[in-house]
Amino acid sequence: MNRISSVAAILGVSIVIISIIGRFLNYIPFGQRNMMLVIGLTCMLLGTLWKVVQEMNGDDDN
Repeated sequence: MNRISSVAAILGVSIVIISIIGRFLNYIPFGQRNMMLVIGLTCMLLGTLWKVVQEMNGDDDN
């Protein structure tokens, strides 16, 4: 399950990087770029929170 949270966080980072590069190269329209930023930041947040919760729950087993 830790792998899924890492993939979600990396997916979010890649979406944010693509939207930033798209701004400088002008190949992504403004509305889509904003949507990509929101989705990317949300994926990063959820992936990070998911990983923290999993680690906190894993420590209780020991």
